[in-house]
Amino acid sequence: MINYLRTFFLTLAFISLTACTSINGNNDNIAQLSTQGVQVVQQGVKVNLILPADTFFKSGSPTLKPSAYPILDNIAVVLSQYPSANVTIAGYTDNVSSPKRNREFSKALANSIVTYLWTKGIPFQRMTMIGYGEANPIATNRTVQGNTSNRRVEINFWQQAV
Repeated sequence: MINYLRTFFLTLAFISLTACTSINGNNDNIAQLSTQGVQVVQQGVKVNLILPADTFFKSGSPTLKPSAYPILDNIAVVLSQYPSANVTIAGYTDNVSSPKRNREFSKALANSIVTYLWTKGIPFQRMTMIGYGEANPIATNRTVQGNTSNRRVEINFWQQAV
């Protein structure tokens, strides 16, 4: 019985150690995104990736820039490391246009990201797309710099060891 318990606890410790190593390795991949123009915000196991619209999209369009593809490829790799994690992809705009148009445009931004990630193997059923329009600004809309900051897509997920 004692040998059984010892084996059980050693196995538990090994599984925990393996999970921690896996998460730390994945954190390295997530941190690398910050060197590619993605703002990475981690709070415990929650990860928020903020993609500036001017970096990822053609001006005034939900069309992805070709320069965004390698970064989105890396995001797809990170997301594939958490196959049971659901992903929320939310588009945001500034307040320059009408609220209705901003909501529609922010949905189109999010949809472009969802579609691209799907082509890289992330299943649609894992992704939820939201268009917030001008809601939830992260900067003032009274300046050009603030407007630029508010035009973004956020990708949120919770890390879960596999």
